[in-house]
Amino acid sequence: MKLRISGNSLRLRLSPADLDGIRRDGRIECWTGFGPGHRFVYALECSAEVADLVAEFEQEALTITMPESWLGEWDDDEWVGFEAMQPIDGDQHLHVLVEKDLACAHARNGKKERMAAAAP
Repeated sequence: MKLRISGNSLRLRLSPADLDGIRRDGRIECWTGFGPGHRFVYALECSAEVADLVAEFEQEALTITMPESWLGEWDDDEWVGFEAMQPIDGDQHLHVLVEKDLACAHARNGKKERMAAAAP
């Protein structure tokens, strides 16, 4: 799983193995070490308790949660990914994007992405 952060934008790109892991376990996790006892963890998990993508940062860990029901739709090769605009401070938003990282995913002509409503 690859994480890209740029300003108020987060993007997770999932390999076919990552997709298998999220379908099998409901959660995948990666980390980057910054020395003994210090690491930044980022994860994607599924939950029946959320209606849209939700990003949270707590205790050196970024977790993006997506609705469990969306996994079935991802089996359709037409769906490249999902995105949401999550309100943060004032009138600012965090753009959250989770997408397949397949060999030709960068050529998305004709491929669909789902824009989720703003998370509460």
